[in-house]
Amino acid sequence: MRFEKKWLQIVGLALSFPSAILFMAWGTTELIKMEIFSKKVGWTLFVILLFNYVFLFVRYTFIIKKKGEDGTN
Repeated sequence: MRFEKKWLQIVGLALSFPSAILFMAWGTTELIKMEIFSKKVGWTLFVILLFNYVFLFVRYTFIIKKKGEDGTN
């Protein structure tokens, strides 16, 4: 089975997304417990990182879609 190289980025992000959410949530709670971040700053950072992940999904998808429409790789 052969995969198209352009889709590997999106598949990689999609497969790592659930574990990244769990790790970021765990890390955020640990940093809040150790009082490195306040509760508000820690969870705000968590949400920003989550939106960054979603932004990357959308960005890579549109880049791949645009390349596919004009016939180039």
